[in-house]
Amino acid sequence: LAEALVEEALQAEQTLIPIIFELSTWKDDRQSIHDWLIEQLKLNYNIDPKTGAMWLKNAHLLPLLDGLDELGLTRQTACVEQINQFVKGLAYPHVVVCCRQEEYAEGRVRLGALKGAVCLEPLSDDQIRRYFCNQLQQPEIWQAIQQQPGLQTLLKPSKHRQVGILRIPLFLTILSVAYGPETPIETDTQLFTAYIHKRLTPETRSAEHKQFKRVWAYGSASNEPDESQTRQYLSWLAKKLTSENLVELLIERMQPRWLANKRQKWAYRLIGGLIVGLIVGLIVGLIVGL
Repeated sequence: LAEALVEEALQAEQTLIPIIFELSTWKDDRQSIHDWLIEQLKLNYNIDPKTGAMWLKNAHLLPLLDGLDELGLTRQTACVEQINQFVKGLAYPHVVVCCRQEEYAEGRVRLGALKGAVCLEPLSDDQIRRYFCNQLQQPEIWQAIQQQPGLQTLLKPSKHRQVGILRIPLFLTILSVAYGPETPIETDTQLFTAYIHKRLTPETRSAEHKQFKRVWAYGSASNEPDESQTRQYLSWLAKKLTSENLVELLIERMQPRWLANKRQKWAYRLIGGLIVGLIVGLIVGLIVGL
């Protein structure tokens, strides 16, 4: 939806600008959605609060509010109330809210201020077949789904999900990358493990270096951290983002408290002190010299 709206906005002037906002960053239950949107515009896009407020007042933006279900049932209820107040209070014409159906159904308050709802249905067998056979030209995966009991199990509901994960587009895409004739996939964990392994193989990394013409941090894929190191770094990063209640990683938001031990923190202070000392020394030296 966001991609289609962006294309429409680029082709036609005076079209609403769609922007995705992650509701998991709404931390204060008393903060209005209006003020939170202005805060997020400043934080993520460096938009001046006065400009952001003017854009909202004139309905230039189309807020796409994602992840309502990530707030938990109590905070979800408070957030829904704030969204309703925002839409009614400003008579805001266009807002989209995304939430898992199960979590939304458990809530006591409904998004009554919105004009309607769309529920995404699980993919059918025919849609899955056409995806692999016609769109991706990978009929062997569709044959494997029909023949392997483990993959058939992933088409069925489980105790964790009311819908089989292979009937969800994201996981179907993951399977298209992770599948291999010699790769056993019978559980969620095996699917994720196979996908991560496939994405981090030297062959995949080399292919991406050739495909995407950009400035890479490492000159070649052979110089990049290996799979075990990458898993270690990403695991550390995921834990830090979770503890900080962050969804997106921005380099400028990384803090010294993220450092793992006293030695790293001491090295950080030493380097920071040297940089500040050199800058101050240079400025003082120039003033005195002149």
